[in-house]
Amino acid sequence: MNIFSNLTPFEAVQSLVQEFGLSAFPLRPGDKIPPEGFSWKEYQLTAPSDEKLDELNETYPNANWAIPLGERWDIVVVDCDDEEALKWAEKTFVHTPWRVRTGKGWHLYYHYPRGTKVRSENLRASKGVNAEIKADGVYVVAPQSVHKNGNRYTLETEGAEWEWVPEFGCLPSETAIDPTIDLSSVEACFSEVTTGERNNFLARYAGRLFAAGLPLEQVMERVKAKNADLCTPPLPPREVMAVVGSIYRTHQRNHPAPADAPDQAVNMDGVEWADSGTIDRPWPEDILHPGGLLEEIMNYTTVSSIRTRPVYSLAGAIVLLGALAGQRIKGETNLTTNMYCAVLGKSASGKDAPKRAVVRLLGKVAINCLGDSDVASDSAIVTHLAKYGFQRACYVFDELGVFLKACKNPNSPRAGVAKLLTELFSRYDTPYTKGYADEDNVKTLWWQSLSLLGMSVPEEFWASVQDGEATNGFLARLLVFEDAGDPAPRNPSPRTDPPEELLAALRDVWEIDGGEREPETDEKGVTALDCIAKPNLVAMTAEARAFHDAQADEADRLAIEKGDGKAGPAASSIYGRLPEHALKLGLIYAVSRLGGGVVSGMVDLEDIQKAWRLARELADRLVTKLETAIHASDFERLCIMAEEAIRKYVKFETARKRPKPGAPRSAIEKALPVPPRVVKEVLDKMVAMNRLRLHAGWKKTENSRRPLDLYRIVREIEEDADGE
Repeated sequence: MNIFSNLTPFEAVQSLVQEFGLSAFPLRPGDKIPPEGFSWKEYQLTAPSDEKLDELNETYPNANWAIPLGERWDIVVVDCDDEEALKWAEKTFVHTPWRVRTGKGWHLYYHYPRGTKVRSENLRASKGVNAEIKADGVYVVAPQSVHKNGNRYTLETEGAEWEWVPEFGCLPSETAIDPTIDLSSVEACFSEVTTGERNNFLARYAGRLFAAGLPLEQVMERVKAKNADLCTPPLPPREVMAVVGSIYRTHQRNHPAPADAPDQAVNMDGVEWADSGTIDRPWPEDILHPGGLLEEIMNYTTVSSIRTRPVYSLAGAIVLLGALAGQRIKGETNLTTNMYCAVLGKSASGKDAPKRAVVRLLGKVAINCLGDSDVASDSAIVTHLAKYGFQRACYVFDELGVFLKACKNPNSPRAGVAKLLTELFSRYDTPYTKGYADEDNVKTLWWQSLSLLGMSVPEEFWASVQDGEATNGFLARLLVFEDAGDPAPRNPSPRTDPPEELLAALRDVWEIDGGEREPETDEKGVTALDCIAKPNLVAMTAEARAFHDAQADEADRLAIEKGDGKAGPAASSIYGRLPEHALKLGLIYAVSRLGGGVVSGMVDLEDIQKAWRLARELADRLVTKLETAIHASDFERLCIMAEEAIRKYVKFETARKRPKPGAPRSAIEKALPVPPRVVKEVLDKMVAMNRLRLHAGWKKTENSRRPLDLYRIVREIEEDADGE
């Protein structure tokens, strides 16, 4: 099945960029090298925007196109130059349903394996086959391009979506060790798993099975079954495969294979690439059909994209309508309609579709509403909002998880962004002042309405909140829309022009009178923003108010009850924020129903019922995710153990009158119940997250036999500095 069969090379690569989250750049027509003078290095790290793609297509018409590979794009390709190489690859690696027929052979596509670096390698010398492994720093010619011999690069997917492509697996097992261990005794030893020991438990179990002589495929099946039976919650299949693969590679190094050993391969067909804690239950149909303008925006998002999901479209519609009505209407408690929504989905699931729809629609109906897509600092947001006519702002963030990680780095200019967003979320009728040492640069926001739509793959997003960030006030203000269901059918002919009726209705909302006036400028041309928005009050009917009050009481009860559960203070904060979210959503549902005429209407019972239905569904899903994905994080447990090991080492060395500010890796390895390789990965990630700092060559002298590298806890370094 060729999903690009009727597309031009540019249309095919446009789909890969927009719907599959890949990067691309042009090649010479009928060739596999870039145009003269064209540098493709920037596309190794950054995908081109829609506008940049169009520009490249105009600059290089009739071009072939290329796809960069590697960990950044989650792709490894095995390039087979002939049928013999293909047979060897099929025998050597796991089966993949995504294949591209090239001019003389095949490109076999795989997901990049987690926790393992893949080296690009020409296999002619080492394996005697006309094949290459292509990963980081390499590209391949994209489907639908034309080979110099006239053949077209044709994608064959066997009907499988990109999400179902397996990881690039390790070489099949060739080890044949005589079984010396009774498998029944192995099973008896691994009959229960203690809390927080899922990875270690499965790793030890896999090691005993390999030692007993079982081949890789049988070990994989047994470990998967043990994971399902004993681990609560079970690790996701992709993580189980990574654990087994790691133990297997160690086993191969320690037990070289006999030359005449038989080949053994692993069948990974049908493996579900779900994340731990993923909510598998379907979304209620009534939530996905809100009616009114919200549903019209969702319908436009669907027809204008190659693929999306109703859950994602709903998030975009809420942010869009909330941004347009921001500070033009308010509820009885002075709440207005600015919303923060996060869309979480895998590559090619259609998570970026609402971004494109929101940007297009805002560009046609609103002036100065779109904020920068790449915010450098909290000061940049304040500067934007302080300009007259820019107070209703909608920020659309790609890679929200990566952005939030940067916000947590105290040395990053973005360190104050999450705090600012948290503060602005509920600040409507009181000024916000950003002070500077230079008093001439002090900025005051007399009013503002900031909305946010962020997209991320689930792994990146949840990694950004795993290290103690679950109780962060910013997370409680986010509405997280995550869907692990089946992708929607592909739309081969997206229509990007919005209906005029929809645009007219959205303009009516944008043009609701808010009462502010344009401020005068002084002799220096500086604008003193002293105009105050005067939003129209949209009250609730008596029935709606009674319903809201009853639901708010239930939310208070849940905040207390869930606060004592697995998700702890985070759950209490999320349920405690429910009434605020519901009131905001109630206003948005009223705008959806009445359009610009909302100023003369009211929030009725149906509006507030829909609002509470959605807010409660989102809160329940978020708390469930926190209970399973974050508080069950083995990585966070290892981080805490590493920090404790550093503290103990520092205390011990101080008592011996040999004070050191941190601990070497060897001391941390002794304290963590995982292999040294895993310890290194944990420490490297903690350094990248700015939880630890590596003090390389501490007190190195000419007489030092070797430099002593110490790991220090960043938080304690900062506390020491404050104390001084």
